[in-house]
Amino acid sequence: MLVVLIAPVVFALKVCLPFEVLFASATPIYQLVFAKSIGWVGGFVFTTAILVVLHFYFERKWKWYYIAKTKSWLPYLFFVMGMIPLILFAAAQPDFQRMYPRAKDLQQLGTAATHIHYLLFEISYAFDFITIELFFRGFLIATISRVLGVHCIIPVALFYFSIHLGKPMLEAISSFFGGLLLGAVSYQTKSIWGGWLVHVGIALLMELMGFLYSTS
Repeated sequence: MLVVLIAPVVFALKVCLPFEVLFASATPIYQLVFAKSIGWVGGFVFTTAILVVLHFYFERKWKWYYIAKTKSWLPYLFFVMGMIPLILFAAAQPDFQRMYPRAKDLQQLGTAATHIHYLLFEISYAFDFITIELFFRGFLIATISRVLGVHCIIPVALFYFSIHLGKPMLEAISSFFGGLLLGAVSYQTKSIWGGWLVHVGIALLMELMGFLYSTS
C-alpha cells in the first residue's frame, strides 16, 4: 500500500528538515530560542502542502482530508475539562517538569523575553497540532480506512504513539489511547477540528501547569 511507504517519509521530513535556516539572519540567541517555533511553523507549511498534493494525487481534486466543519464544540470542551485531573497528576511528576513548559526556552532571553515572545511561541506550538491532526486523523485515517475500515484506527494510533517515545512516560502511554479516541472521532465525523481542539487544549493546559510548577 503506497500510503504506508509515503507516510513515514513525510513525517520524518517534517521533523528533520532544517527550517531554522530561514531564521538565519536573526541573532544566535534568537535562533536558539525560537528553533522549535520555526520548526513547528515550517513543518505546518511543508506538511500541509504535501498533503494537498497527495490529496490531488489520490482524489484528483485540491483539498485536505477530513476538514469538514465540526458540528458542535461542546463535547470536546467537556473532554478537555475532564482531562484536568490527569494533567494535574502528571504535572507533579519529575519527568513532566523537566520537559514542560516548552516555552521555558525563552528564559534564555532573560529580561528581553516579553509577553509577545511567549504568545508567538505558544501560537506556533498550536500550529504544530494542526499539522499532527491533518496528518494522523486526516490523511492516514481517510486513506487507510478504505482498506481496513474502522480497524485503521489501531495502526494509526500505534504510529502516533511512536512519536511520543522519549516523552514523559504517562504522556507516552496516554498518547496511544488518545490516538484511539481521536481516530475514532475523526473516522465518524470526517473532521479533524474537534480532535485539534482537544489536542491543543490539553497541550496548553500542560504548558500552564508547567509554568505554575516552575514558579512554585
